[in-house]
Amino acid sequence: MYMISSLYAQPIRWSLRLRFIGLFLIAGFCWFIEQAAEENISLAIVIIAGLSHCVFAYLYRFRARGSEPIQYGVALAALALLVSLTYILPAEFFVGVVAVYFVVHFLLDEAFLSDEKISSYSWLRIAPIAVLYWFYYACYLTAIDMVWAQIAAYFSVVLFAAWLIFVMYGRRTWGLIDWHYLSIYILSFFFVMAGVSAYGKALFDPLNFLVISHVANWYIHQGIKIGAKGRSILPFLREVFWVNVAIAFLFIAYYSLRGTGLPVIEFLGFFFQPTFFYIWIMLHFISSVRMSEFSGVTLLAQSDRVVFWLEQRLMAWPPFRLCVMYRFHVSFLFFAMLLVQFSPLAEEKGYAPVFAFSCWHLALYVFNRYTDRMEDTRNFPLEAMDAYHGRLALWLSVMLLLTGVVLLGVAGDSLFYYLASLPLVFLYGLRLPGLSKRIKDVVVLKNGYAVLVCWCLPVVLVAMTYGDGWSHDENTLRFIFLLAFYITCYEILADIKDVGGDRESGVDTIAVRYGVSSAKLIVFLSIVVAWLVSWLYIDFFSYPFAGLILLSVPFIREGASALYFHGLIFATLAAIMLYYFIFVFPHVSAFSL
Repeated sequence: MYMISSLYAQPIRWSLRLRFIGLFLIAGFCWFIEQAAEENISLAIVIIAGLSHCVFAYLYRFRARGSEPIQYGVALAALALLVSLTYILPAEFFVGVVAVYFVVHFLLDEAFLSDEKISSYSWLRIAPIAVLYWFYYACYLTAIDMVWAQIAAYFSVVLFAAWLIFVMYGRRTWGLIDWHYLSIYILSFFFVMAGVSAYGKALFDPLNFLVISHVANWYIHQGIKIGAKGRSILPFLREVFWVNVAIAFLFIAYYSLRGTGLPVIEFLGFFFQPTFFYIWIMLHFISSVRMSEFSGVTLLAQSDRVVFWLEQRLMAWPPFRLCVMYRFHVSFLFFAMLLVQFSPLAEEKGYAPVFAFSCWHLALYVFNRYTDRMEDTRNFPLEAMDAYHGRLALWLSVMLLLTGVVLLGVAGDSLFYYLASLPLVFLYGLRLPGLSKRIKDVVVLKNGYAVLVCWCLPVVLVAMTYGDGWSHDENTLRFIFLLAFYITCYEILADIKDVGGDRESGVDTIAVRYGVSSAKLIVFLSIVVAWLVSWLYIDFFSYPFAGLILLSVPFIREGASALYFHGLIFATLAAIMLYYFIFVFPHVSAFSL
């Protein structure tokens, strides 16, 4: 009883002591499993233990409200991006990334559990261990000779010596936490060198030691912390038991029934396939890192400071200010999308429709900037047009529309669809006679018009101009669905960005009527619906697009810098241009009208 009361009276100290002892027990367990069991048994234990820990980590951080909302947004964005990468990258890539991330996560978490603040000394202390693992997996997963892993292991000894010298000459007190890290280093050195020796024969995975140690240490610390608060640890132990049993049951069910084609079993593969397991480990690191341990300021506040500083300097640069003022980057994004979609057809029939309807699209946005001068003055004065730029915007809109006519006329393409759509350029921002509101002042109608008329319709008209009428083309239909999905999210995020000025000007948007939180929820639901439609009906969903949108959601909010929103546009544009130059441009011979 005295030991129990002492343990609960000094939870941090006893947690470290028990975790220190546990290191050696876990090392022995891992060595026995690697030597005595098949490789798949070792991997199964790690997957079950790792996923069970992910469940608990999310559960307890949610109960304690210890995660910033931005972390979940970043984790969702990372999930979308990493899932998309599974289609083009081998499983070894994900093992390597996990090795890099998890080593840092495990070592930092040991400091967190010991109630330490992260400092330069913390990074110096984990450097020898990180070098051990990083070089081992860099060699193991690539064609690099494993001798470099051995050289790196000996180099880690030099870093370890530098750490000790720093402790002696820095007059730091050597405590149990330092013995703890010393033990981790020695055991890691042993496992990595054993892995180098076993290379080419049975796979010896040194990362298993860190994964199981991390899981066990978290359970030890969490149990002590619960007891220190005067609560019974029995409910926690029951939760640990049943969660691990449930994960083990699902794991066995998946590997017993995989290949049967059952939808439930296929769904479980998103958790238990090794590649996806590594993805969940990466997401666990992103969503569970304790930002408050690095600084007293939230991640969002730190980001705001950097972005505000960057925005001030970019807006002082005339080309950038003109770009966002006239929304050139938005229409160039549309042009890039058309290039990706229609370049094979344009190779045969010319690029005139692509350029013409890009001019149409830019004219619409430039004219809309003219009609939005008052709202922009309230929202983002630096982006608002003054009288001079307002007059220039009107002339530029007309010139762009005339340029489209000239391009189509010179190329000999049909002008019917282009000329018939010209009134739609001005309809979005003008108040029609007899009506008290503009289209863009009516909630939902505004978003629908932007999605269907401003973005999807010109794509249809380009296809009809090329084909002298609409022909059911599955690739074009898929592109229209993708565009509708992306622009729906884009428009709602734009409403969130402008919510302050729209509220003052009487513009009824989704963010104004239902609130910013509801608007963000609609963005998330739009992504879910798009994924379901893509899965059930027509395959159009883009994980990189979804990832960029999810990544931007926590940052775009009322009162935040407009650069967050423009950053989403520029990032999407960069991704599309990268795709174009890798997969499309090599097959393009030359531009011609």
